[in-house]
Amino acid sequence: MTNKNSASEYEFADVVVDTADFRVRKGDATPKITPRAFEVLLYLITHRGRVVEKQEIFEQIWREQFVSDNALTRIVKEIRQVIGDDATAPRFIETVPKRGYRFIAEVRETELRKEVLTNKTEPNQSFEAAALPKLSASPPRPNYLILTVASVIFAVILLGGWLFFRNPDSNNIPAVVRTAQITRWSGLDSFPAISPDGNSLAYSSDQSGNFEIYVKPLLNDAKEIQITTDGNQNFQPAFSPDAQRLAFHSKRRGGIWIVPAAGGAARQLTTFGANPTWSPDGKQIAFQSGALTDLGAVSRTLPPSVLWLVAADGDSEPRQLTQIGAPAGGHGSPAWSPDGKRIAFNVEDLATFGFWSVQIANRKLQKISSSGFDPVYAPDGTRIAFLTLHGVWQVRISPGDDQPVGEPSQLADDGPAQIRRLRISADGKKIVYAMMMSKSNLASLALDAKGNAVGNPAPIVPNAAFRNSFPVFSPDGSRFGYVSWQTGSRGMIWLGDSDGQNSFELTNGRVPNWFPDGARIGFVLQQLDSESKFFSVDISTRKETLLYTFKSDVDFARLSPDGKRLAFNSKESGTINVWLVNLENSDQKQLTFDPEFIGFPVWAPDGKLLAVQIKRGDDTHIALISPDGGEALQLTDEPGQSWVHSFSPDGDKIIFAGQRGDIWNVYSVSRTTREQKKLTDYGKLNSYVRYPAWSPRGDKIIFEYAETTGNIWLTELK
Repeated sequence: MTNKNSASEYEFADVVVDTADFRVRKGDATPKITPRAFEVLLYLITHRGRVVEKQEIFEQIWREQFVSDNALTRIVKEIRQVIGDDATAPRFIETVPKRGYRFIAEVRETELRKEVLTNKTEPNQSFEAAALPKLSASPPRPNYLILTVASVIFAVILLGGWLFFRNPDSNNIPAVVRTAQITRWSGLDSFPAISPDGNSLAYSSDQSGNFEIYVKPLLNDAKEIQITTDGNQNFQPAFSPDAQRLAFHSKRRGGIWIVPAAGGAARQLTTFGANPTWSPDGKQIAFQSGALTDLGAVSRTLPPSVLWLVAADGDSEPRQLTQIGAPAGGHGSPAWSPDGKRIAFNVEDLATFGFWSVQIANRKLQKISSSGFDPVYAPDGTRIAFLTLHGVWQVRISPGDDQPVGEPSQLADDGPAQIRRLRISADGKKIVYAMMMSKSNLASLALDAKGNAVGNPAPIVPNAAFRNSFPVFSPDGSRFGYVSWQTGSRGMIWLGDSDGQNSFELTNGRVPNWFPDGARIGFVLQQLDSESKFFSVDISTRKETLLYTFKSDVDFARLSPDGKRLAFNSKESGTINVWLVNLENSDQKQLTFDPEFIGFPVWAPDGKLLAVQIKRGDDTHIALISPDGGEALQLTDEPGQSWVHSFSPDGDKIIFAGQRGDIWNVYSVSRTTREQKKLTDYGKLNSYVRYPAWSPRGDKIIFEYAETTGNIWLTELK
């Protein structure tokens, strides 16, 4: 089957890069170029004008294969020979020492329309081609046309990789019997679980107006059965090994609960925790201590979450399995090994993620990956499937100790949607997963002189990135910076006028900070398995300067109003606390020593106070601390989440993203009166707000607003 797809030609000097025919023309010649060199050249061209870090090229071109700097140097040398460039006097590709490369030539882009082969259907194709039109002919919704295509791609690519994952010694290629969209709700269906016999799926859905647990038999196209009806926001169902019970997390009531798989009265097993999973013998349940607070497609488990075990019959008290800070990060998403002797789990914070395993008998830890999450053991225990920002991967492990063997290999790419909550049937013949889309944008909301909302929020950023987030106004309020993520890529800092016009890409990094002169942006750069660093970039020249190398892994740092100090998160002590560094002399000190969580510091306009996020149980609150140290003064105490980001220009009000009654909105709280104001009026369970920034001019706020939608899909193998 062919289709009319768009392609482009990029032209600079006498060079033409043809993306349809994958070739380079220089004058009248067509020099040979290797596929890898072509990919790197195209990536540099499409990200021209900025420094492209070496690590970014490794992640985007080589993906997660291990590769040396020398390999990239050879590729760039090949590209220069093909296009006629000189490293000592570059016209096209500039080397930025110790950083990467910048494409500096002016480029003309021409869009072409060429007939491109997109798919070929054989008469004996293994999945049911006749079923696909039926899947995409469901009640129309643009996101799900994308998800249908993404899921078919997922199934086809998965075929080759899953063969080896399911049975490494087999030479027979299993057929894909079908790939089917199991649920079709226009909101959010997520957290799928498959019964041990592979005949039923459990999942959480907000189709009733609250998140409840549903079970859908897979035989004879039966309808789903609503298992819970209490309106207490129930998530993360897990089948017991005998398929008679479901464990789940109740967000509103807290803790782990158990309900008959056919429906009935639920009983509480623990008063805290989330993400339950049964041991293979059905006698224990493992869970994480951190509650569910984020439904986004790339949600994270933050410290101090750790793993716990509890007897499934409730006859004994829960016991802690992993310890805070060992390893550093939030522990979550536990998965039992088939022999019941080990548990693999996520180790995460705001920006980093990996997964480890722990032996239950002796609590011995084993690091498996520093760039994956949501691990699931293969039925024979010889491999682990896991997710990354680039799709589904697998790694071979040695049974008994989970030592990685060889390099990870990719099974499937995400495409336009994110694959999450991957689960595998006991016999390895069925794979279930959620295909999730997060529609994110920055919204602007006008304010009056008293800080009250005027009118309704309006979208302000035109690009259709996977996520647009973390807005920060310039000192005079005329411009703002923000971070934009494309699916599976690193964060990129953009700048634009305060009305959203004239936006442009500045550099890759996260957490933008304005220097007092308004001419430079400071940012955190965090690379895989390397040091975290704080740079400044000159907006006009794009020259980047290293200002500080952190002594530990840092994902969040805010610059003081005078540009001399950084307040930042650090989990060096095991939990997240606030630290401070003087950029003039590199003196670093720890400001808070909370055993639970104090982080995400925000400077008051005069630099004399910091607003922070403080965690107490499953709730977070707004508090104030002095940069000189001392006790934190808590300003809010409502149940839910309060995530700080900005002060009002007069320094009296703190603006934050607040979750109240399971709904996220933007709020402000006064330092002096502690009066709270709700500034937005969103009402969807599957939406959230983040990072509200108050303009120094006092006339508006800008914040991230996102909605997450998704459905459950199944790929069945023969």
